[in-house]
Amino acid sequence: MDKKILITMVALVVVAVMVFAVALIASGGMAAAGGFTKLFNKLVNEDDVAYNQWLKLPDGWDEGDVKKVSDTIVDMTFHELDYGYSTTIWFVYHGDKYNDPANGRGTVFHVPDSSPDGWLYVDHGRFSVEVRSVANISDKYDVGDTITIQSTLTTNVNVDLAFDDEWHLTSEI
Repeated sequence: MDKKILITMVALVVVAVMVFAVALIASGGMAAAGGFTKLFNKLVNEDDVAYNQWLKLPDGWDEGDVKKVSDTIVDMTFHELDYGYSTTIWFVYHGDKYNDPANGRGTVFHVPDSSPDGWLYVDHGRFSVEVRSVANISDKYDVGDTITIQSTLTTNVNVDLAFDDEWHLTSEI
């Protein structure tokens, strides 16, 4: 009788592992790429460097184009303005396109934006963007939630096509 119970238990464990594996594969894996990973993977590394790249927006993107992303909030802080709220939202780049771990380095690169120095710094995959809104974003969103935001392409201080450093919700709260 003990042998039948053991065989049944092993069979149940095998079935559970198979169900978990199918669900994991269907969901995109352990760390499915978010919207910023997909967006940043479209950027161009014109220099022949594997670390600390200064990227460019690709041909075919033009000033005034709107780029939307949906990604998972890693952390956020906000402050109230006279006309609404400014929320700093942290995200993570999950790609391997711009990293160099074989040489003892990680994922560090720069994305053109309209900030005073003209660059959004991605430090070992981590970065933040400012999101302007009429209502307080933290009333609706929390860490771990997926948020959809957008930026209009503009020309930055380096005369490069860039993301506007003020991102906005795709629809107000």
